[in-house]
Amino acid sequence: VKYNHTAFGSCSSPGVPETCRVAASVDIADDDGELDDSGHGTNVSAVIAGVAPQSKLVILDIFEDDSSSTTALVLEAMDWVLGNAGTYNIKVVNMSLGDNGAYTSACGNVWSNPFLLAINDLRESGISVVASAGNSGQTNALSMPACTPGVLSVGAVYDANLGSRAWTTCTDSTTSADKVTCFSNSASFLSMLAPGALITAGGYTYGGTSQASPHVAAAVAVLAAARSDMTPDDISERLVSTGTAVTDSRNSLEFPRLNLLAALAPEIEGQSGDAPFLPAWGLVSCLALI
Repeated sequence: VKYNHTAFGSCSSPGVPETCRVAASVDIADDDGELDDSGHGTNVSAVIAGVAPQSKLVILDIFEDDSSSTTALVLEAMDWVLGNAGTYNIKVVNMSLGDNGAYTSACGNVWSNPFLLAINDLRESGISVVASAGNSGQTNALSMPACTPGVLSVGAVYDANLGSRAWTTCTDSTTSADKVTCFSNSASFLSMLAPGALITAGGYTYGGTSQASPHVAAAVAVLAAARSDMTPDDISERLVSTGTAVTDSRNSLEFPRLNLLAALAPEIEGQSGDAPFLPAWGLVSCLALI
């Protein structure tokens, strides 16, 4: 992530100056001497910075080059989060990545899902895990780790009418706000939807479920800060139950689209007239950023 970008407080290094939004930047993969080759990680992180404006970011680079990583590196990053969660008050991990697989049911088998135990450990430590559903245009399958039980898996919707849009795997001849993008993976066990096309943040414009996932991760951070007693399951239930219903026209399945204002309604109503809107926001750990 280009942490020297203005979106993160124009940091000279993590934590410097005091206005820097990046609390830590860690190379899990070998350091290639570059800050985000493609801008993907910067864009994803800037989405979180914008939706949760008082959060701080922990950036873990697990990519060996512009687009590839390994299971071992992802697991090493998750282990780093477990070991440093207390130091940085980490409340949520965002995983804008996937294996391009097509899993038609929840991936709850420890022998076939290498991420299952690590994700369970994170959740048992009070850390929510959010992952992008995948961009293969599947209508009955998700990629991994999004398919893992307990993960908030996120598909993408348009945030406006953008006319006709051609993607790598498909084309949407028409677009409109809350229309599920043709590239977004979908399945009956998908958790929810969020804006994913087109998203401009951190000086880059991208479309993908990678952009939808950090919207939800940031919402998790906001809720975790507003209600420190909420577990990952509590937060997931709140976000899912308060989402705006959207139907995926490709499979006629209905999903909740993130509605952070509705999710925060009980906390907003509980504030007195002269009280701050919300307490300090939680720290966000952004896993798997280029």
